[in-house]
Amino acid sequence: MPAPNPPEGRFVLGESTAPIVAFAGGSGITPVISLLKTVLVGTKRAVKLVYANQDRDAIIFREELDVLAEREPDRMPSPGSSAGSQPSLMSRAGD
Repeated sequence: MPAPNPPEGRFVLGESTAPIVAFAGGSGITPVISLLKTVLVGTKRAVKLVYANQDRDAIIFREELDVLAEREPDRMPSPGSSAGSQPSLMSRAGD
């Protein structure tokens, strides 16, 4: 059996002022939450997050995501909100 491939690619912020659009599901939010915090603290960029889970109770970092959205309502929509046709912070299956 061949050895698995190691992780590849770069998961870093580039120099830009363009909004960030992030997609995550379940535990895939782990690297994304760090990126979101960095964007909201160190830049003026807006953030759009679509985060899918089995149900509301399965949302990892829920409290942290709520706090980020409350601190930066113009840059990161709050859970369940919709800013025009922008995606909401979390897309939940089963709710």
